Amino acid sequence: DPSQPIVPPSSQKLIGVLTTHLADYIFPKIISGIDQVLSKQDYSIILSNTHNDVARERQSLMTFLDSPINGLIVEPTKSATPSPNLDIYRELLRRRIPIIFIHAKYPELDVPVIKTADEQSEYDLLQLLFNANHKYILGMFQIDDQQGVNRMHGFVRAYQDHPELATFS
Repeated sequence: DPSQPIVPPSSQKLIGVLTTHLADYIFPKIISGIDQVLSKQDYSIILSNTHNDVARERQSLMTFLDSPINGLIVEPTKSATPSPNLDIYRELLRRRIPIIFIHAKYPELDVPVIKTADEQSEYDLLQLLFNANHKYILGMFQIDDQQGVNRMHGFVRAYQDHPELATFS
């Protein structure tokens, strides 16, 4: 609308959102939900994705460092491995830019995280399958992110709690 004043970049309400993917899996709904909540508070979002590549994560974080963001929502890249990008996260925190992680977080950073109960959910899923008389269940897990490691732990724990099912013929 031409009658509306142009808001200078320094006074924009802008939140960076960095995920491993944008269009796959659950991410469209997550990003839509973030946008719905933030837009009610007059925030805009700037999106970036890493394709689960730490070099791309670094590049995105550097862009956010140069942007007038008021906060950052991050799904960490390869969260089950040491991050080479902690220096940039620490610089963002030094600049008092709030960061919240989704799904997992880097343990070296003292920041909030919103995550699901991946281990317990996987455990509960196997209990349902065992109760339905399934015995031989294949588990495939992405082990470079913490969610996959947690799901694998739930899978293993479920079988450990049922040693009678662990014998294969």
